[in-house]
Amino acid sequence: MTVRKNGRTLIAPTWPELPDPLEVETVAAPAGNPRARRALGIARWWDGLCATWDVVEEQRLARSYLVRYGGSAARVLPVVIGAARPGIAA
Repeated sequence: MTVRKNGRTLIAPTWPELPDPLEVETVAAPAGNPRARRALGIARWWDGLCATWDVVEEQRLARSYLVRYGGSAARVLPVVIGAARPGIAA
Protein backbone atom coordinates (compact mmCIF):
# COMPACT_ATOMS: atom_id res chain seq x y z
CA MET A 1 0.00 0.00 0.00
CA THR A 2 1.27 3.48 -0.89
CA VAL A 3 0.14 6.63 0.92
CA ARG A 4 1.00 10.28 0.23
CA LYS A 5 1.75 12.38 3.32
CA ASN A 6 3.29 15.86 3.41
CA GLY A 7 4.34 15.52 -0.23
CA ARG A 8 6.11 12.20 0.42
CA THR A 9 5.19 8.73 -0.69
CA LEU A 10 5.00 6.29 2.22
CA ILE A 11 5.22 2.61 1.34
CA ALA A 12 3.74 0.17 3.83
CA PRO A 13 6.09 -2.57 5.05
CA THR A 14 5.60 -6.17 4.03
CA TRP A 15 5.73 -7.90 7.40
CA PRO A 16 6.91 -11.53 7.46
CA GLU A 17 4.86 -14.43 8.78
CA LEU A 18 5.72 -15.41 12.34
CA PRO A 19 6.86 -18.97 12.97
CA ASP A 20 4.33 -21.32 14.50
CA PRO A 21 4.52 -21.47 18.32
CA LEU A 22 7.35 -23.63 19.63
CA GLU A 23 6.14 -26.99 20.93
CA VAL A 24 9.08 -27.89 23.17
CA GLU A 25 7.73 -31.34 24.02
CA THR A 26 7.31 -32.48 20.42
CA VAL A 27 9.63 -30.37 18.24
CA ALA A 28 12.18 -32.42 16.33
CA ALA A 29 14.53 -32.13 13.40
CA PRO A 30 16.44 -34.85 11.57
CA ALA A 31 19.55 -35.80 13.53
CA GLY A 32 21.62 -38.94 14.03
CA ASN A 33 21.05 -39.02 17.77
CA PRO A 34 17.46 -39.11 19.12
CA ARG A 35 18.37 -36.69 21.94
CA ALA A 36 19.81 -34.27 19.41
CA ARG A 37 16.53 -34.23 17.45
CA ARG A 38 14.77 -32.05 20.03
CA ALA A 39 17.74 -29.74 20.59
CA LEU A 40 18.19 -29.28 16.85
CA GLY A 41 14.45 -28.67 16.39
CA ILE A 42 14.49 -25.99 19.09
CA ALA A 43 17.61 -24.42 17.60
CA ARG A 44 16.02 -24.30 14.14
CA TRP A 45 12.89 -22.70 15.58
CA TRP A 46 15.00 -19.99 17.26
CA ASP A 47 16.90 -19.49 14.00
CA GLY A 48 13.59 -18.94 12.20
CA LEU A 49 12.40 -16.49 14.85
CA CYS A 50 15.66 -14.53 14.66
CA ALA A 51 15.50 -14.43 10.85
CA THR A 52 11.91 -13.13 11.05
CA TRP A 53 12.97 -10.44 13.52
CA ASP A 54 15.79 -9.39 11.18
CA VAL A 55 13.26 -8.91 8.35
CA VAL A 56 11.03 -6.82 10.63
CA GLU A 57 13.96 -4.60 11.55
CA GLU A 58 15.06 -4.28 7.91
CA GLN A 59 11.53 -3.17 6.98
CA ARG A 60 11.43 -0.69 9.89
CA LEU A 61 14.84 0.82 9.15
CA ALA A 62 14.09 1.17 5.44
CA ARG A 63 11.27 3.59 6.25
CA SER A 64 12.19 6.90 7.84
CA TYR A 65 8.71 7.26 9.32
CA LEU A 66 9.23 4.03 11.34
CA VAL A 67 12.76 4.76 12.58
CA ARG A 68 11.38 6.92 15.39
CA TYR A 69 9.71 3.83 16.88
CA GLY A 70 12.95 2.05 17.69
CA GLY A 71 15.92 4.20 16.77
CA SER A 72 18.26 4.29 13.83
CA ALA A 73 19.99 0.97 14.55
CA ALA A 74 18.59 -2.54 14.33
CA ARG A 75 17.17 -3.63 17.68
CA VAL A 76 18.02 -6.93 19.30
CA LEU A 77 15.31 -9.56 19.56
CA PRO A 78 13.37 -8.76 22.78
CA VAL A 79 13.30 -12.19 24.40
CA VAL A 80 13.27 -13.31 28.02
CA ILE A 81 13.84 -16.98 28.76
CA GLY A 82 12.52 -18.24 32.05
CA ALA A 83 14.02 -21.00 34.14
CA ALA A 84 13.67 -24.48 32.64
CA ARG A 85 10.99 -26.67 34.12
CA PRO A 86 12.15 -29.94 35.69
CA GLY A 87 11.76 -32.91 33.37
CA ILE A 88 11.55 -30.90 30.16
CA ALA A 89 14.90 -32.08 28.80
CA ALA A 90 14.88 -35.17 26.60
